[in-house]
Amino acid sequence: MTAVTVEGAFEKMSLTFVSFTSVVTLSLLVILFGDFFAQKFETEKIRYYRLIRQAKSRTPLNHLLIPFLISLSFLLLTIIANYLVLGITSGNWGSLIYPYGQLSQVVTPYWQVDLWALGFLVLTLLFIITLSQLLAVIFKKTLVVVGIELLLIVGYDFLHQKDLFKPFIKFLPFEYLFGVSVVFPDEKYLFGTNSMLIGAGYLLICSLIFYLLTNLLYQKWLYRTK
Repeated sequence: MTAVTVEGAFEKMSLTFVSFTSVVTLSLLVILFGDFFAQKFETEKIRYYRLIRQAKSRTPLNHLLIPFLISLSFLLLTIIANYLVLGITSGNWGSLIYPYGQLSQVVTPYWQVDLWALGFLVLTLLFIITLSQLLAVIFKKTLVVVGIELLLIVGYDFLHQKDLFKPFIKFLPFEYLFGVSVVFPDEKYLFGTNSMLIGAGYLLICSLIFYLLTNLLYQKWLYRTK
């Protein structure tokens, strides 16, 4: 994305929001989510859910919704606080429709770009949480879960910059975790003008598959422990 003009607090906040997802951000989220569910297996506290007769399907769902809502709320509050600070310090609150951002040679209002960025942030959180859950059910060790995810994300960030690897990046969901700031510059290697829609659908489908597999493996694990 290239900015045509950047004047007020809203435009500056938008540019920060669009480029918010980075390797560092993803790594911090992995450490947070990887520990949340896997630690229950490691300490065997998850066995106590049977004592309160909680439905098997509710445990993975609760461990999905709680970190998702907390993390999304925290990130949005951080963005809003950034906007308020910029507005107060500069005295210029900006505009929803002007100036504009240029995406794929199409002039687009910043508020629309922010909506896309918010959508990818939601999908990124879902993808990382559900992948963490799946790895937690399989390995049941916090360090293993966090280590595997960090290896995948950091390793992918290194490989996707190589020209030899670029023809294949559109088939890997990790490419779309970096959101709008990466999808547009890499359109020629992805799916052209449909890259955002396809990338969003890709992340959503992967998250759904991870969640269903987690439910299946978790219920079988509970059955074996009885």
